[in-house]
Amino acid sequence: MKCAVCVSLLVLCFPILVNASVMISEVAWMGSADDANAEWIELYNDGESQDVSGWTLVASDGQPSITLEGTIGSHAYALLERTDDDTVAGVTMFMKFTGALSNVGEELQLRNQNGALVDSVDGTDGWSIGGDNVSKDTLQRSGEPSVGAWITAPASPGRGNSGVGTSSRQSHTAPRSKSILYGLPDEEDSKPRLEPALVLDLGEERTVTVGVPTVFLAKTFKERGEEIVVEDIEWNFGDGTTGKGREVTHTYRYEGSYVVTAKGNRKGYLREITDTAHLVVHVGKPSVEIVHVDAGYIELKNTSSEVVEVSGYVLLSGTSHFTIPKNTHILPDTLVRLSYATTKIRGGEVRLFRPDGVLVSVYGTPIVPTPIQKSAVHPSVQKGEPVSLGKKSATILEGLEFLDSAPEFAETASAFTNIEKPHEEDRSASRTWLWILGLIASIATAGFTVVLLRHEQQEVIEGFMIESEKE
Repeated sequence: MKCAVCVSLLVLCFPILVNASVMISEVAWMGSADDANAEWIELYNDGESQDVSGWTLVASDGQPSITLEGTIGSHAYALLERTDDDTVAGVTMFMKFTGALSNVGEELQLRNQNGALVDSVDGTDGWSIGGDNVSKDTLQRSGEPSVGAWITAPASPGRGNSGVGTSSRQSHTAPRSKSILYGLPDEEDSKPRLEPALVLDLGEERTVTVGVPTVFLAKTFKERGEEIVVEDIEWNFGDGTTGKGREVTHTYRYEGSYVVTAKGNRKGYLREITDTAHLVVHVGKPSVEIVHVDAGYIELKNTSSEVVEVSGYVLLSGTSHFTIPKNTHILPDTLVRLSYATTKIRGGEVRLFRPDGVLVSVYGTPIVPTPIQKSAVHPSVQKGEPVSLGKKSATILEGLEFLDSAPEFAETASAFTNIEKPHEEDRSASRTWLWILGLIASIATAGFTVVLLRHEQQEVIEGFMIESEKE
């Protein structure tokens, strides 16, 4: 009994070794010297015959994606060839696949019909684990595939791998993004082996606002991940408009979800080196409003559940305005305050406009300006028309006669002495005062008239314009 317990403990303490079965043994991710599209993947079965129907071999970027069919014999190799059986001459393929292996790196995963991971190859670091695009040596396990390490060695499709490999190359890979679509596979030409390719990266899925100018930038990389500048890029913004250049600005006029497409062209080679990338852009309606204005600040609120960009929005109050600077965003359901020291806007009616001129919010009431009086004279003189004195100056000198025929000037005379003009019904009672005031006004007016006739000019007296004429 004790012996049985001891055996059980030994079994629990040490892992159970499971003999390897089907595995990935060699990858020609770079194609051949004759054809860069001649890519292939080799599987090796280290155990009994294995039906692999329903198994999958999938790359990290989704291509290739292979569903296996058939049986791999015991201690046998199975060659998966791209496109057709002519990919590897003299070796019958197990099955074909479509979709290019990326030269900037892949992770390959082999899973059984239940989805369990059977084997994997992590070549995401630019295939630094093995393979060479110059010599066309492949990535393979050294010696026996079940125990060998990954090396770079001459291609050996459908047969045992090399025992000793050449040194592995080190490289860098372009940053990964779900919107990267890899470029055309490398080809041989008469030029030096530059491995020409192009990778475009448009960034992550975005949410923007109707009417707000949005900047789009296409980052471009060479085949080994080195960033380069490519200006020959054509854009389609998905709303019927297009653009050109590495960095472009576009304004969406309507809500919706749009697919932005960019096509790049890397020049200077015998063939066209291009890549196309896509980016999903969600365009939402403006959801920003003015919620408070006082002498110290203007308060804006984003009433939506998304981050909203307010770059280029304009605040307007009377003749004062303030343009919100670039790259200004407001978090969902959040308030922000713009101080008077920044906007120079304080109180009254404030309006918020989108960059395309559409009004989106109004707060407060207009400030009604206070009328400016043209004269600082007695309140009884609110409106005064210019009094013209010319050839009729003699009439002014006659005093009473002038007052009877020119009541407006009588009002002016009353203004000079801060005395209200009497009502018509009281005129008889104040006749004596009018005689005196009329005489004083006539004398004063006559004096001014003499001066004006001499100098032929205009003067302004207490808010009234007196215009002279030369006889």
